[in-house]
Amino acid sequence: MNVLIINSNEPSCGVYQFGVNLYNLVNSANHPTKWHIAYCASSSDVLNAVNTYNPNAIIFNYHPCTQPFVSSSLIKQTKKVCFGVYHEISQEEADTIQPGLFHHWICSDPSLVIKNAHISKFSRPIYQMCNTNPIPQVPTFGTFGFGFANKGFSRIIQAVQEQYDNAVIRMHIGFAKFGDAYGVGARQRVIESLNLIKKPGISLITSHDFLSTLDLMQFLAQNTANIFLYDDMHRGISSTIDYALAVRRPIIISKSYMFRHIWNAQPSIFIEEKTIPEIVANGFAPLEPFMQAWHPQNLANELIAIIERFITV
Repeated sequence: MNVLIINSNEPSCGVYQFGVNLYNLVNSANHPTKWHIAYCASSSDVLNAVNTYNPNAIIFNYHPCTQPFVSSSLIKQTKKVCFGVYHEISQEEADTIQPGLFHHWICSDPSLVIKNAHISKFSRPIYQMCNTNPIPQVPTFGTFGFGFANKGFSRIIQAVQEQYDNAVIRMHIGFAKFGDAYGVGARQRVIESLNLIKKPGISLITSHDFLSTLDLMQFLAQNTANIFLYDDMHRGISSTIDYALAVRRPIIISKSYMFRHIWNAQPSIFIEEKTIPEIVANGFAPLEPFMQAWHPQNLANELIAIIERFITV
């Protein structure tokens, strides 16, 4: 079986990176399925990719902002079974969604309860990294994301500073192609964070350059723990957790709906319920079940099982 993933062509975008990670991980699984990925900026790009790979099925890593050229007409022209990844999903939307553009919707949200025949869920795309970096002598907390005010960068400064006299906070705040292309928000988040630091033993290291997936994981792997304190936004799963899980360092989160897939970690990793030192002391053990459940082999098996419900090879 041949499966083609249609991705956008703009790297400075979380949706784009999700498509790349999905392809890399399913392609690494032990299965005879042949996976392909095409970076498309137009409907003609899509049709050319279909002609090149002649897939049995197509997965559109879809978002209306990144693939505005996708239409019902294009789907018909492919003459293939087409699946659409639904990124900004909630339980309410999953319960009521209709096929729309695609023959079937799929979503990488393990927290969903599937009650609707028009949508299926699959695991998160998690790399399996062997982290050999030593634990920093000075407590070091990493975070990353685009420079939007709802990502809680200031809250991280406040939380670390309240609980430590000496610590390093490392923030990688990239420029978002969709929403902060010139980095105005990213730079403003740094200014806000610097203004909050009152203790001489608290230092902030920031960066903005685009990082490859490997570079991003290396950034996270060098920290004592990684921390994400988003506002409680009623949106889809945050992919930041995918990268943080991969490096097997403790993760500290807020009770944001975007982290709902790891809400049931035990002991708790919520900053509202535990101190940062307590979460760090518990290590990676609370997160190990997620790593096992969302192994790349399971991810590939789940996607293949969904596709095989709609096609015969």
